[in-house]
Amino acid sequence: MRNVLCFAICCIMIFIYGCNSSSTNNPVTPTTITVSGHVLDYYGTPISPAVTVYISGKTASTAGDGSFTISGVSTPYDAYVMNPNVGVFVIKGLTIANPYLQGSLSVSSINAITVTVPVVPIGTKATVIFQDTVTGKVSGFGQILAGQTVGTIAMGGTNGQTVAGKVFVIEYAISGGVVSSYNGYAEQPLTFTFGGAANVTFTSLTGGLGQTTVSGTVNSSGGTSLVAQLYLNFSSKNNIVHRGGFIQSIAITGNTGTFSFNVPTGTTSAAQINVVAFSQLPTVTQRMKTLTAGTTGAVISIDTITSLLTPGNNATGVDTTTQFTFTTGGGNGIHHIKVTPAGPSGYLFVFITKGTSFTIPNLAAYGYSLGTTAQFTWSDDAKTMDVNSTDDICTQFGDLNPSIMATTQSASLNFTSK
Repeated sequence: MRNVLCFAICCIMIFIYGCNSSSTNNPVTPTTITVSGHVLDYYGTPISPAVTVYISGKTASTAGDGSFTISGVSTPYDAYVMNPNVGVFVIKGLTIANPYLQGSLSVSSINAITVTVPVVPIGTKATVIFQDTVTGKVSGFGQILAGQTVGTIAMGGTNGQTVAGKVFVIEYAISGGVVSSYNGYAEQPLTFTFGGAANVTFTSLTGGLGQTTVSGTVNSSGGTSLVAQLYLNFSSKNNIVHRGGFIQSIAITGNTGTFSFNVPTGTTSAAQINVVAFSQLPTVTQRMKTLTAGTTGAVISIDTITSLLTPGNNATGVDTTTQFTFTTGGGNGIHHIKVTPAGPSGYLFVFITKGTSFTIPNLAAYGYSLGTTAQFTWSDDAKTMDVNSTDDICTQFGDLNPSIMATTQSASLNFTSK
């Protein structure tokens, strides 16, 4: 009887606990999502014609605006963009439902703005800058030397893309290789369409600019042959791509050194002051810092360069089972790996990942393969190093990654496919 009573009590307690737990626990979070994203080119413009997106064993073709939708996606997921004109772009470890995915490395059109100014005095030069003041996605600069009146600003974009912005001119005197004074300034609105001509003429420049200084130290943990460069930016976008117009460069001996630049005051539009520090050996690494006029003691630390580990240089027999591995390097550990065919044929493979390894996907069923005994190079072109996750990249890519303030370029290694 005692055993029967104990059994009954246990059953009642299990029943009560089960009822309480079902009424108090949170609902189970779904394990799948619907991914509705866009595929864009390097300048944040939808790619045309359509490309194929592959996620979780399912594919979708992009619409005219670059959009696509794939349902039933388990997170985290890897997205594959298959562009028949370029190759495959792989973005690993995503969890967001509305990503902007990269699907191209190039631009469809290069436009040049011809800028005419009053003759530049001897001992002086002028920097001419175009900056998109609406979206901030297009910028470029050129220089006009002493005794000349015409310069050009070359920019990349998408053919047929209309851009609205301003052209800026800033004229400055050079003494002993450094800027000694800022003597002239002007700005003028300009709207143009990529693929067409664009011309701007300045009949005069205003004077009366003042100047102050910015100064600091450059340190490098990943290279030598350092250079500090001054850029002036008049755009809402401010990153390593949209740094503004070049003004002056200072060479630094060794792994550390100082810089000091004269910078203008009194421009009509607010000028952002960007100092970019470069390490040129063994490969190019750069980091930018935006400074306030009058800043002293700024420190710009150049990041460690990623080292490629496997496959080693001149490796053979590489296929879709081969592990590509590399060190974390500097920044926040996001990598932009390019696997590039050595010849005119073959497809490019691009991997954007927070990890330090990957394998080339087997997409032969879709027409993308490494081929047989084909030669490739691979390198880490880490344009994404300051972003925390691939989710961040694919959220910001439509806005051209405004967080990117540094890049590194690893060595390039060769391999031959199986």
